[in-house]
Parts: sequence; structure tokens; C-alpha cells
Amino acid sequence: MIDIGQQLWKCDNILNNMGMSKQIDEFHREIIRETYLITMLDAELDKAELLTINSFFKTRFSPEGLKERFYEDCQLEGCFLNRVPETVRLVADKERFDRGGAPGMLTAAREFCIAFEQAGNIAIGCNGSRMRYETDALDAYMSIMINFVREAEKKEPDPVKNDPAAAAGDFDIRLESSREAKLEALLKEVDSMIGLDSVKKDIHDLVNFIRIKQLRESRGFEIPVMSMHLVFTGNPGTGKTTIARKIGEIYKVLGVLETGQLIETDRAGMVSGYMGQTAAKVESIVEKARGGILFIDEAYTLVSGADNDYGQEAVDTLLKLMEDHRDDLIVIVAGYPEPMERFLNSNPGLRSRFNKYIVFENYSHNELFEIFKNFCEKNDYQFAPELHEVILQHIQNLIIKKGDKFANGREIRNYFEKVVTKQANRIVAQSKGSVEELISITAKDLDCE
Repeated sequence: MIDIGQQLWKCDNILNNMGMSKQIDEFHREIIRETYLITMLDAELDKAELLTINSFFKTRFSPEGLKERFYEDCQLEGCFLNRVPETVRLVADKERFDRGGAPGMLTAAREFCIAFEQAGNIAIGCNGSRMRYETDALDAYMSIMINFVREAEKKEPDPVKNDPAAAAGDFDIRLESSREAKLEALLKEVDSMIGLDSVKKDIHDLVNFIRIKQLRESRGFEIPVMSMHLVFTGNPGTGKTTIARKIGEIYKVLGVLETGQLIETDRAGMVSGYMGQTAAKVESIVEKARGGILFIDEAYTLVSGADNDYGQEAVDTLLKLMEDHRDDLIVIVAGYPEPMERFLNSNPGLRSRFNKYIVFENYSHNELFEIFKNFCEKNDYQFAPELHEVILQHIQNLIIKKGDKFANGREIRNYFEKVVTKQANRIVAQSKGSVEELISITAKDLDCE
């Protein structure tokens, strides 16, 4: 059995010794991304592969969580398996800089190549099979990486960067540039989301405040103490969970959070029906969220007002843990506007800790249409332009039919799934299956809200 744990530990130590400890989490993500993409070469993640990823890398990914985090990379022209990992590039650069740019073996960079090769072999062999297309993909990936390291080992010193201090400064700039690129990419993802204009502004405001706060701190100025916990108010299906996840990723890049993971929970995950068990449930979920974000949906259900309810115990325990872990935990509470106000007013400690609101407005009819259109495009479906108004009418019918229970984007996803199911039934009934039939949505398919 390959001891990937020992190799990861060795690489982590290398990053620590190079003064690159903040790169460790990104290195781990790159390793997991490689493993996942290799297991997905057959477009399927089986139980053995999921178990292997979680056990070797001490993660708790679900199949959906892995797909959400890494699958899009499979679709990109510059897929991760077709390029040198950023960590290998940074380590090779730092190693060369530390010795003044002189040619020679880059032993540290080669250790990272070993780690990626071991991870790839684990991915290939975890379900008992070694398919040729998997080994070919890993061989090609390793060739790209090793050739990069070999070329770096041959490079002659750059006269401009011969001074060690200048080299170190140049490396710091490159490392910061890498983080800036990641931050810019994450903000671009947020800005590309449909609707949510006020939410996008709030995210940019938070980022700007944190960056200036960090700059002031580096210059020795006093830093205003502000709570980082957030209140999300809005109806279901307006993107609250997605934005919470993006904030975790952004805060990780900014150095506010160590890992930036999002742990979702609700009343059922925090409140027990028996005395003495609620505190333990809250402590457990908070421990999982440390270093990242704890997202509590419908948080107002924690406080029911009943005398025999343990929701208040959950709130009291949470407030204490938020204070104990104020440097490595951010809590986001979410729900409908009015119930959230009652929830925050139920305890002075809640109101003082949650003073930043982000309001998620309902999507407009046109935004809901764009969401439906996006579902179609991402899943290789298309419809004629003249169906635009037909789709808008069906969306309006959905809103009227559901009333206060209309779940915005979530409702449109459900509608899309009904549409493609009806399309599939139509094609089977007609005994057709041409390319055009398979990708086309008709007016009859749309009539299913």
C-alpha cells in the first residue's frame, strides 16, 4: 500500500521550512483534485473511490460535494491534468531563488512530483482495477510535471535576480500574485451569478474592508474590532448556500480562515430531544466547522418558545463556542426576514454578534428565465427562440401556483427536471433518438409545471 500520508507530511514540512505554510491547503486541494479527476475519467465515482479519497486525505466529501468543488475543471480547456500544479511551480521557483538561481537538482520540487504520482496511483488502483486510459492519463500528467522540473533545473541564473534578497522579494511577489489571481477568479464567479446585485456589492464591500484592515495592521495602525458573523435573509432558492460557500473560499484566500470549508446544519443537526445531549451536538458540529464557516439554515427554528424545548440550550452553547473560537470560526445564520428578526431579538448575545446583514431578493421573471436557460445550456439542451415567451409564461404560472412557497432558483431546477423527463418520455414514445431530438426541448415538453 502506498503511504501517501508520509509523503504529504514530508511535502507539508518542505512548505513550512520554505516559509510557504499558507500554500499547504492549496497543495492538498491540488492533490485531491488530481485524484478525483483520475477517478472520473470513466465519468463515474464509485464507493471505493470516494472512500479512498476521504480516508487518505481525511476529508468528508460526498459525491455531490466533490463534483461541485472539482468537476467543472474536467470541462475546461486547461484541465488541471494538462498543466503543472501551481504548488510545484512555486516550490521550484523558491528552491532556485534560495540558491541564487544556479542550475542543479530541485530536490524539493521532485518530492512534490512523487506525491502527485503516488496520489494518481492510489486513484487508479483503489477499486481493484488499473485501466489503460487511467495509467496513460497519469503518465502524461507526470511527464508534463517532470519535464517542467527538469527544464527548471537547467536554467542559468538571471543576472537581475542574482541578489538573494531580491530573489526572495520576487518570490513573495509571485506568491502574492498567485493569491490575487485566485481572489479575482472567485470574485468573478460571484459576479457571474444571475441577479443578486446587492449581494455582490456586499461581498465586494467585505473583501475591500478585510484587505484594508490587513494593510492597516501591517502598517501598525489600530484595527477596528468588527464581528465577521453574518445574517442572510431571503426566501428559499435565492443562492444563500452558494454565496456562503463562496465566502468561505474567498476568506481562505484572504487568510481570514484557515480552510474555508462550509458546514451546513439546521435545528435537527443541533438540538436533541433529551436533556444534556444538545450541547454535545452543537460542540460536534462547531468542531467540524472550525477553520471555516458554519451555516445554520432556518436558524429561527432553534428558538420555539416552548418550555420543554432544548433550542435555547443550543443557542447558549453556540454563543459560548463562537467566543471560544472567534479566531477560527465564522457563523452564518439564514432564513426568512421576519422570523430572523425575532430570532436575533430573543437573545442580546445574538444581536451583538450578528450585526451584518446580507439580503437576498427574489429573482425577477427574466432572471428566472436565465436560470432555466443556464440549466439547459449546461446540460446540452436547447430550445427555439420563439419559446422564450412560452417559458416566461410557465414561470409566471409556477409563481402563482406556489404563492408564498415559491422557491426561486430551486423551483426552476425542479421545473427543468420535469421538462427533460417529459422530453425523454416523448422521444421514447416516438421511437426516435436523433441528435436533434435528444437536445431539443419543445413547447409540449415545457407544459409540465
